[in-house]
Amino acid sequence: LRGASVIFVNPVNWEGIKGSLIQAKEKGIPVIVVDAPVKDEALILSTVASDNVEAGRLAARALARAVKPPGRIGVLQYSLNKACIDRVEGFKEEIAKHAGMEIADVQEGKGTTESARPVLRDMIGRHPDLNAVFAINDPGALGVISALESAGKLEGVKIAAVDGAREAVEAIQSGKMLSTSAQFPREIGKKAAEAAYDHFAGKTPGC
Repeated sequence: LRGASVIFVNPVNWEGIKGSLIQAKEKGIPVIVVDAPVKDEALILSTVASDNVEAGRLAARALARAVKPPGRIGVLQYSLNKACIDRVEGFKEEIAKHAGMEIADVQEGKGTTESARPVLRDMIGRHPDLNAVFAINDPGALGVISALESAGKLEGVKIAAVDGAREAVEAIQSGKMLSTSAQFPREIGKKAAEAAYDHFAGKTPGC
Protein backbone atom coordinates (compact mmCIF):
# COMPACT_ATOMS: atom_id res chain seq x y z
CA LEU A 1 0.00 0.00 0.00
CA ARG A 2 2.99 2.31 0.37
CA GLY A 3 2.81 5.34 -1.91
CA ALA A 4 -0.53 4.37 -3.51
CA SER A 5 -3.06 7.10 -4.23
CA VAL A 6 -5.82 4.71 -5.29
CA ILE A 7 -6.18 0.93 -5.44
CA PHE A 8 -8.04 -1.03 -8.11
CA VAL A 9 -8.88 -4.57 -7.08
CA ASN A 10 -10.55 -7.53 -8.78
CA PRO A 11 -11.39 -9.73 -5.76
CA VAL A 12 -11.41 -13.50 -6.11
CA ASN A 13 -12.80 -14.07 -2.61
CA TRP A 14 -15.52 -11.50 -1.91
CA GLU A 15 -15.27 -12.00 1.87
CA GLY A 16 -11.60 -12.89 2.29
CA ILE A 17 -10.34 -9.50 1.08
CA LYS A 18 -11.76 -7.61 4.08
CA GLY A 19 -8.42 -7.32 5.90
CA SER A 20 -6.76 -5.61 2.96
CA LEU A 21 -9.71 -3.24 2.55
CA ILE A 22 -9.49 -2.26 6.22
CA GLN A 23 -5.77 -1.49 5.83
CA ALA A 24 -6.47 0.72 2.81
CA LYS A 25 -9.29 2.50 4.66
CA GLU A 26 -7.04 3.17 7.66
CA LYS A 27 -4.41 4.70 5.37
CA GLY A 28 -7.00 6.83 3.58
CA ILE A 29 -6.46 5.12 0.21
CA PRO A 30 -9.65 4.81 -1.87
CA VAL A 31 -10.37 1.36 -3.29
CA ILE A 32 -12.28 0.81 -6.52
CA VAL A 33 -13.55 -2.73 -7.01
CA VAL A 34 -13.59 -4.03 -10.57
CA ASP A 35 -15.74 -6.83 -12.06
CA ALA A 36 -16.60 -8.79 -8.89
CA PRO A 37 -18.17 -7.12 -5.81
CA VAL A 38 -16.92 -7.37 -2.22
CA LYS A 39 -19.12 -8.01 0.80
CA ASP A 40 -17.99 -4.99 2.83
CA GLU A 41 -18.99 -2.15 0.51
CA ALA A 42 -18.58 0.43 3.29
CA LEU A 43 -14.81 -0.07 2.98
CA ILE A 44 -14.60 0.88 -0.70
CA LEU A 45 -15.15 3.92 -2.88
CA SER A 46 -17.17 2.22 -5.64
CA THR A 47 -17.76 -0.96 -7.64
CA VAL A 48 -17.68 -1.22 -11.43
CA ALA A 49 -19.11 -4.53 -12.64
CA SER A 50 -21.34 -6.21 -15.20
CA ASP A 51 -24.84 -7.46 -14.41
CA ASN A 52 -23.76 -10.98 -13.50
CA VAL A 53 -27.25 -12.16 -12.59
CA GLU A 54 -28.39 -11.31 -16.13
CA ALA A 55 -25.33 -13.09 -17.55
CA GLY A 56 -26.52 -16.26 -15.82
CA ARG A 57 -30.02 -15.77 -17.16
CA LEU A 58 -28.68 -15.42 -20.71
CA ALA A 59 -26.79 -18.71 -20.38
CA ALA A 60 -29.94 -20.45 -19.13
CA ARG A 61 -31.99 -19.14 -22.05
CA ALA A 62 -29.37 -20.32 -24.51
CA LEU A 63 -29.40 -23.84 -23.09
CA ALA A 64 -33.20 -23.92 -22.88
CA ARG A 65 -33.39 -23.10 -26.61
CA ALA A 66 -30.74 -25.61 -27.65
CA VAL A 67 -31.40 -28.66 -25.46
CA LYS A 68 -34.27 -30.97 -26.24
CA PRO A 69 -36.07 -31.95 -23.01
CA PRO A 70 -35.43 -33.64 -20.75
CA GLY A 71 -32.51 -31.35 -20.05
CA ARG A 72 -30.10 -32.68 -17.44
CA ILE A 73 -27.78 -29.84 -16.47
CA GLY A 74 -24.51 -29.80 -14.58
CA VAL A 75 -23.40 -26.51 -13.00
CA LEU A 76 -19.81 -25.63 -12.15
CA GLN A 77 -19.89 -22.81 -9.62
CA TYR A 78 -17.30 -20.84 -7.63
CA SER A 79 -18.89 -19.95 -4.31
CA LEU A 80 -16.10 -17.64 -3.05
CA ASN A 81 -16.55 -15.12 -5.86
CA LYS A 82 -19.63 -12.85 -5.77
CA ALA A 83 -19.75 -12.40 -9.54
CA CYS A 84 -19.87 -16.18 -9.92
CA ILE A 85 -22.45 -16.52 -7.13
CA ASP A 86 -24.66 -14.02 -8.97
CA ARG A 87 -24.25 -15.84 -12.29
CA VAL A 88 -25.42 -19.11 -10.77
CA GLU A 89 -28.31 -17.32 -9.05
CA GLY A 90 -29.45 -15.84 -12.36
CA PHE A 91 -29.03 -19.17 -14.11
CA LYS A 92 -31.12 -21.07 -11.56
CA GLU A 93 -33.78 -18.37 -11.56
CA GLU A 94 -34.16 -18.50 -15.33
CA ILE A 95 -33.83 -22.25 -15.89
CA ALA A 96 -36.66 -22.86 -13.40
CA LYS A 97 -39.00 -21.15 -15.88
CA HIS A 98 -38.37 -23.77 -18.58
CA ALA A 99 -40.27 -27.04 -18.40
CA GLY A 100 -38.18 -30.15 -18.90
CA MET A 101 -34.94 -28.49 -17.80
CA GLU A 102 -33.48 -29.83 -14.56
CA ILE A 103 -30.23 -29.12 -12.70
CA ALA A 104 -28.79 -32.57 -12.01
CA ASP A 105 -25.69 -31.52 -10.08
CA VAL A 106 -23.84 -28.44 -8.80
CA GLN A 107 -20.14 -28.65 -8.00
CA GLU A 108 -17.23 -26.32 -7.24
CA GLY A 109 -15.31 -25.74 -10.47
CA LYS A 110 -13.21 -22.85 -9.06
CA GLY A 111 -13.27 -21.01 -12.37
CA THR A 112 -10.13 -22.53 -13.88
CA THR A 113 -9.60 -24.99 -16.72
CA GLU A 114 -7.43 -27.24 -14.56
CA SER A 115 -9.95 -27.41 -11.70
CA ALA A 116 -13.03 -27.81 -13.88
CA ARG A 117 -11.66 -30.77 -15.86
CA PRO A 118 -11.60 -33.39 -13.06
CA VAL A 119 -14.82 -32.06 -11.51
CA LEU A 120 -16.70 -32.49 -14.78
CA ARG A 121 -15.11 -35.89 -15.35
CA ASP A 122 -16.48 -37.02 -11.99
CA MET A 123 -19.85 -35.42 -12.69
CA ILE A 124 -20.46 -37.26 -15.95
CA GLY A 125 -19.42 -40.48 -14.23
CA ARG A 126 -22.26 -40.00 -11.73
CA HIS A 127 -24.69 -38.51 -14.26
CA PRO A 128 -24.16 -40.27 -17.61
CA ASP A 129 -27.37 -38.68 -18.96
CA LEU A 130 -25.98 -35.14 -18.56
CA ASN A 131 -26.68 -33.19 -21.75
CA ALA A 132 -25.96 -29.59 -20.71
CA VAL A 133 -23.40 -27.74 -18.60
CA PHE A 134 -23.27 -24.20 -17.25
CA ALA A 135 -19.77 -23.09 -16.31
CA ILE A 136 -19.51 -19.77 -14.48
CA ASN A 137 -16.72 -18.56 -16.78
CA ASP A 138 -14.93 -19.41 -20.01
CA PRO A 139 -11.81 -21.00 -18.44
CA GLY A 140 -14.12 -23.39 -16.62
CA ALA A 141 -15.96 -24.13 -19.86
CA LEU A 142 -12.67 -25.03 -21.56
CA GLY A 143 -12.05 -27.55 -18.78
CA VAL A 144 -15.52 -28.96 -19.38
CA ILE A 145 -14.78 -29.32 -23.09
CA SER A 146 -11.53 -31.13 -22.33
CA ALA A 147 -13.23 -33.57 -19.94
CA LEU A 148 -16.04 -34.32 -22.39
CA GLU A 149 -13.64 -34.81 -25.28
CA SER A 150 -11.63 -37.30 -23.22
CA ALA A 151 -14.82 -39.21 -22.39
CA GLY A 152 -16.08 -39.11 -25.99
CA LYS A 153 -19.21 -37.23 -24.91
CA LEU A 154 -18.67 -33.73 -26.22
CA GLU A 155 -21.07 -34.07 -29.14
CA GLY A 156 -24.02 -34.82 -26.88
CA VAL A 157 -23.54 -32.00 -24.36
CA LYS A 158 -24.31 -28.29 -24.80
CA ILE A 159 -22.05 -25.91 -22.87
CA ALA A 160 -22.82 -22.32 -21.87
CA ALA A 161 -20.57 -19.95 -19.95
CA VAL A 162 -19.83 -16.27 -19.26
CA ASP A 163 -17.02 -13.89 -20.30
CA GLY A 164 -16.86 -13.66 -24.09
CA ALA A 165 -13.18 -14.59 -24.17
CA ARG A 166 -11.46 -15.19 -27.51
CA GLU A 167 -10.87 -18.87 -26.70
CA ALA A 168 -14.57 -19.36 -25.99
CA VAL A 169 -15.56 -17.67 -29.25
CA GLU A 170 -13.21 -20.01 -31.09
CA ALA A 171 -14.78 -22.99 -29.29
CA ILE A 172 -18.24 -21.81 -30.36
CA GLN A 173 -17.10 -21.38 -33.95
CA SER A 174 -15.68 -24.90 -33.97
CA GLY A 175 -18.93 -26.35 -32.59
CA LYS A 176 -17.51 -27.37 -29.20
CA MET A 177 -19.44 -24.83 -27.14
CA LEU A 178 -22.95 -23.37 -27.39
CA SER A 179 -22.63 -19.84 -25.98
CA THR A 180 -20.81 -17.36 -23.79
CA SER A 181 -22.43 -14.24 -22.37
CA ALA A 182 -20.02 -11.46 -23.34
CA GLN A 183 -18.69 -8.86 -20.93
CA PHE A 184 -16.89 -5.66 -21.80
CA PRO A 185 -13.66 -5.56 -19.75
CA ARG A 186 -12.30 -2.55 -21.64
CA GLU A 187 -15.39 -0.53 -20.76
CA ILE A 188 -15.31 -1.75 -17.14
CA GLY A 189 -11.66 -0.66 -16.87
CA LYS A 190 -12.44 2.71 -18.41
CA LYS A 191 -15.29 3.38 -15.98
CA ALA A 192 -13.11 2.34 -13.03
CA ALA A 193 -10.46 4.87 -14.09
CA GLU A 194 -13.15 7.54 -14.51
CA ALA A 195 -14.36 6.80 -10.97
CA ALA A 196 -10.85 7.49 -9.66
CA TYR A 197 -10.56 10.77 -11.59
CA ASP A 198 -14.00 11.83 -10.33
CA HIS A 199 -12.95 11.11 -6.75
CA PHE A 200 -9.80 13.23 -6.99
CA ALA A 201 -11.80 16.00 -8.65
CA GLY A 202 -14.16 16.03 -5.69
CA LYS A 203 -17.08 14.50 -7.58
CA THR A 204 -19.17 11.49 -6.68
CA PRO A 205 -17.77 8.56 -8.71
CA GLY A 206 -19.83 7.86 -11.79
CA CYS A 207 -21.40 11.34 -11.85
